[in-house]
Amino acid sequence: MLSKEHYLLHQRQLACDKLHEMTNAWLYGILGNSINARQRAALHVFAWTVYIGYEIATLYFISRQIGYWVDYVIFYGLNISLFYTNAAILPKAVRGRWKYLKPIPVLFGLMAAYLIVKYTIDCQLINMRGEQKIIDNNISSYITMNFWRGTFFLIASSFYLAVRWVFRFREVSIKERNATLASEMARAKLETDLIIANNAYLQQQINPHFLFNSLNLIYNSFHKESLEAAACLSKLSDILRYCYKPAYKDNKAPLYAELYHIRQLIELNKLRFDHPLYLNAEIQDLTEEEGNAKILPLVLLTLTENMFKHGNLKDNAHPARLMIRYIAGGILKFRSRNWKRKWAIAHSDGIGLKNTIKRLDYSYPEKYKLNIVDNSDYYDLELQIQL
Repeated sequence: MLSKEHYLLHQRQLACDKLHEMTNAWLYGILGNSINARQRAALHVFAWTVYIGYEIATLYFISRQIGYWVDYVIFYGLNISLFYTNAAILPKAVRGRWKYLKPIPVLFGLMAAYLIVKYTIDCQLINMRGEQKIIDNNISSYITMNFWRGTFFLIASSFYLAVRWVFRFREVSIKERNATLASEMARAKLETDLIIANNAYLQQQINPHFLFNSLNLIYNSFHKESLEAAACLSKLSDILRYCYKPAYKDNKAPLYAELYHIRQLIELNKLRFDHPLYLNAEIQDLTEEEGNAKILPLVLLTLTENMFKHGNLKDNAHPARLMIRYIAGGILKFRSRNWKRKWAIAHSDGIGLKNTIKRLDYSYPEKYKLNIVDNSDYYDLELQIQL
């Protein structure tokens, strides 16, 4: 069963995850996968706008000058391109062999490309404006300044990647931990359901030895007075012996035994009532090989008994129908259809059908199909099992 400690642990972890998500929403938005692509793009644009505005404002307060807006668009565009190009290429470079060495030539290549493009653009802008070529006169300072500028964006991009990997790793860890907890809770629930089903089964059991001794005594008494009553009791005794029989190997019974006791149940109910039962039963005669096929005991018997318990079998205009067939490939088909009683019957909590479905789930996972039509007039049940 799911212990109190497991439940409290799960609730505490969920609370911690929620708190962390709330306090780090902005970082998750930029670095993680908690928001959609449009929202993430908007946050990136906002972050770059704040950064560029800060640099331009700082430059203005220091020099009291503002450069050409075209220059800002071009060069910040180049810097941002370097940032995202590194963010796109670097993850691929750290895969496979030599993953700790491959990033070095990648970074140097990006830096070289950045300096060449920057130099080319600067020369073109100077030529267009007819300004003096101050770059060639001080090429060493020019390269040093732009090298450190490019290095700054490469480091910023690498740091962005590192933090993003940390957040993604944490997201994966949280998902795996939650999946593990969910699996443990599902397994605990399955164990709990099994215990409940077993308890329900045990609650319906009585001492078989005492029961059959009593039935034998009653049978001997009835046999002297009424052969019909004795036959009824004999069939009931056969069915009960089958129900209380010690577990078969693999908890499966031969199919012929299940069908034999269904026929006994039908005959017992015909003797039980003082009116004819309108039931069209089509139970296939099996070959020896088919009859030895294994089935979970009492499944078909329980479904058949429900038809007698809840169905109206007195209406010859709407006779009940029972069909059991074994077809090629080891597929067993069971179908029952009956008109519902209009008069009051004993209260039923449906535990028989519920436990039958649970037993089918345990023994034939994904190997059976159960369809039930339950309306105000009739009840139609169709079961197909791959034995």
